[in-house]
Amino acid sequence: MNHPIKRILCLLLCVILFAGFAACGRENGTTATYVVKNGVSPYRILIPENASSQLRFAASDLQFFFKEATGANLEITTQTENVKGKYLSIGETAVFKASGMRLEQSELGNDGYKLLTYGDAIVMAGLTDEASTYAVYGYLAEQFGLEIYGNDIWEITETKKAALADLDVTDVPDIPFRCGGNSYSWYGTTENMSRMRMRTMDEGWGLVTHTYFQILPPSDYLQAHPEWYNDPAAPNELCLSNEEMKAQFIENLKQIILDTSDCIYYMLGHEDGSPFCACTNCQAVRDRYKGVNSALMVLFTNDVVEKINAWAKETIPERTLKFCTFAYTSTEAAPVDYDGATQTYSPINGDEKLLLADNLGIMLAPIISHVSVPYMENGTARATFEGWSVLTDNLYVWGYSAPFSNYLVPFDAFGAYAQNYRNYVEMGAEYVFEQGFISGYVPNFHELRGYLISKLMWDTSLDTDTLVRNFMRNYYGAGWESIYEFFTLWRLRLTELEERSMYSYTASQLVQDWCQPELYPKSLLDQYETLFDDALAENEALKETDPQRYEVYRDNIRAERCLIRYLELSIYAQYYDADTYQTMIDEFSDIAASKSFTQY
Repeated sequence: MNHPIKRILCLLLCVILFAGFAACGRENGTTATYVVKNGVSPYRILIPENASSQLRFAASDLQFFFKEATGANLEITTQTENVKGKYLSIGETAVFKASGMRLEQSELGNDGYKLLTYGDAIVMAGLTDEASTYAVYGYLAEQFGLEIYGNDIWEITETKKAALADLDVTDVPDIPFRCGGNSYSWYGTTENMSRMRMRTMDEGWGLVTHTYFQILPPSDYLQAHPEWYNDPAAPNELCLSNEEMKAQFIENLKQIILDTSDCIYYMLGHEDGSPFCACTNCQAVRDRYKGVNSALMVLFTNDVVEKINAWAKETIPERTLKFCTFAYTSTEAAPVDYDGATQTYSPINGDEKLLLADNLGIMLAPIISHVSVPYMENGTARATFEGWSVLTDNLYVWGYSAPFSNYLVPFDAFGAYAQNYRNYVEMGAEYVFEQGFISGYVPNFHELRGYLISKLMWDTSLDTDTLVRNFMRNYYGAGWESIYEFFTLWRLRLTELEERSMYSYTASQLVQDWCQPELYPKSLLDQYETLFDDALAENEALKETDPQRYEVYRDNIRAERCLIRYLELSIYAQYYDADTYQTMIDEFSDIAASKSFTQY
């Protein structure tokens, strides 16, 4: 891998490191075992024979960061002469097997890992290759203080001498399946997803997102069966009360399950925001359940899952199958009654047919709810979460933290992440997808968002402000305090506007009218601009002494400044002459291209 920034962002604490690691390193009698001494290491990286590409990547990243910290280049091998020898072992190697380390699904899940000092070796392993990769970063954090903040930006302690860490660590994420919905996942690379300990949204899923038309495509069935769809002239949803349609739906789903033999999860999700069928039969079902769309959806999906379960028991008894359906837009409201006196929910009319099947869950996607505060502090979202929790214990979350109709307007969900994730853990959610910006980088502190999400989904007890400050120190250099001040003032402004009902934080809301002078007076934007000028000036000393690092900090600061420049260009064009305005546009475009954001 080619990392152009290399060690320029590393924290140099050699004296502290020596004292700390000498104290905590494992001792053999009176002699410490060193992973590196005088810049030389006797250690090798051990991976299993026929190691997967994931484990080979883990070994290469361990090799890279070990060299970043010590200057020593470790050999990667599959051969073991002495299982208690000097190895950094990844995955189920001979050293792992000799160590007696036990990996239990009930303890670790798919992503938890263990670290163990065994003889002169370090054993790093989890039940999946991804978990074993996460163990590598866990070891590097214990041994060298590695903290990764984003693409090519990390903090690591450099040393030429370090005693072998004495480890017996078990680390399990608070949220089992974590997906960040930006360049770190969904469409991320092995490198950035592994380093941020995230998954793609469709790992393990045979069907994902809006799948009704994946299962019954109108192109295949509409002409022969127009009655299977809500509107034969412009179909955008299925007719869920049509029994013939349901039978074909089940048959097609069986084939999909057989074709995706390595998958566990299957989303049976209605189409995106489309109106449900209004035919006589569908309306009759809704009428029995107080007009609630989700009742019709639950009855349909329960029946499908029940029939699939019976078929799977006979056909593929070795498979574990889990199904999910959407609480989204027209189905966000759960089919429940609320008792104000007892403040409790129950199925509509007490009908137990609305209880979801044992292996059917609900994907909570509160797109119409405000996201500037935790969902459970928002009346609409709280009712969604609590209502569905009465009908199933199988909860999945599709959260939102971006304004999808205009990515560049100011938007603040930073204060809600930690509490949301704590609430999800309390509810037992096993899957969280935090949908964000589509392009690789956009303003609104996109990379900070990715860092916070990755850290807080893994450990919900962490403090958001501490994480923010640590990130900014490493991402903006000496100018970080000015950026932090802008970040604070910007969020306070948005809170003020929301309290005055001048601004709304729903991901689905149209926001073209948010670029208004009454929301962002020119004097306020000028104040923000001053903070960015200060941040750039505070790094100016590096221009001569470390020009590469200077450029990194400068580019990161200028990218965040695009948020303010977008407002100035959108609202206050009349303040600038034609040449100045064009220069500002050109500068904005150059920065956007350099940071790969293209959509707004």
